Amino acid sequence: MSLDHLAQAAIQAFATRQEVREIFCFGSYSQGSSDRYSDLDLQVVTDAYALSLRDLVATMRTIDEPLVLFPLFSQAEQAAFTILFRSYPLYQKLDLGIQLPTIAIPFAGATSVYRRKDSSNLASMAQHPCPEMDWMMTLSPRVRVFYDRFLGATRYTKYRKRGQPLTAYKFYRSLLSSFLGDAYCQLTEKVTSERELGLLEYQALDRTANAAVVKYLYPGDESHMNALIVEMLSQMLIQAHSQIEPLHAENLSVMLQFVAQELDVSLAMTTLQS
Repeated sequence: MSLDHLAQAAIQAFATRQEVREIFCFGSYSQGSSDRYSDLDLQVVTDAYALSLRDLVATMRTIDEPLVLFPLFSQAEQAAFTILFRSYPLYQKLDLGIQLPTIAIPFAGATSVYRRKDSSNLASMAQHPCPEMDWMMTLSPRVRVFYDRFLGATRYTKYRKRGQPLTAYKFYRSLLSSFLGDAYCQLTEKVTSERELGLLEYQALDRTANAAVVKYLYPGDESHMNALIVEMLSQMLIQAHSQIEPLHAENLSVMLQFVAQELDVSLAMTTLQS
C-alpha cells in the first residue's frame, strides 16, 4: 500500500458522504515533497458535524481496517484524530481534522482536493448530538498515555530511517523521560503520572538507580539506541497488559513489532506474550 493509494481512498471515502462540503490536503503530500515515511494530512469541512463524527469509524473502514483511532481533541466545531491502518505501514498514518464551515481552515497553504458541486438536502440528516459520538471519550487517560508513547516511537523510527539522528533523538529523549517517570512511580509506589520529573525526583532516582535503568542514559551508537528504545517499549507493553484493556494492549503489541522490525532489532516473542 502506498501513500498515493491512502490519499485516493481517504478522499473518496469522504467525498461520497452527502454532508461533506470540501476536503483540504496540506503538509508534505500536498506540497509534493512526501516520501515513503510521510503521513497524510486532511481537513474535512462538513455541514453535519455530529453525523460525520458519529460515522467516522464506518468511514475509516471504507479505507481499511483501523488499527488505532486516536482522538487528539474534540471541540464544539472541530475535532482532530490520528489514525493508523492495519494494511498500511504505520508511517503512513492519517492525520484528520473535521470541522464546520463556520470556522477558518487552520492550516496555511492547504489545497482543496474536493468540493461538493450541488447543494445537498441536509434536512434529513441528524443535526443533534449523537450517542455514538461517545466512543471518542472512551479512551482512558492511561490508554492515551500508552498510545502517545508508542506513536512517538514510530516517529523516532521514521526519522531514523530518514537519516535525521537529531530529530530521532528528540523522540528517544521523550520516551526516556516517560520511562524514568514510571521508574520513579514504582520506586515511590505512586500511581503512574505523566508529570515531568523535577530535581528532587531525579535525586531520588539517583539514590536507588541500578545499571538496568542507567544504561538508557548512554545509548552509544545508533544501533544501540534502536535496541534501547525497543527495550523501553517492551517494558511499557508489559505494564500495559496489566493496566489497560486487552484490545489496546494488542494494538500496542502490533506497533512494537513494527518498530522493532523497521529498526532491525530482534524481539523475543516471550516479551510480546507477557
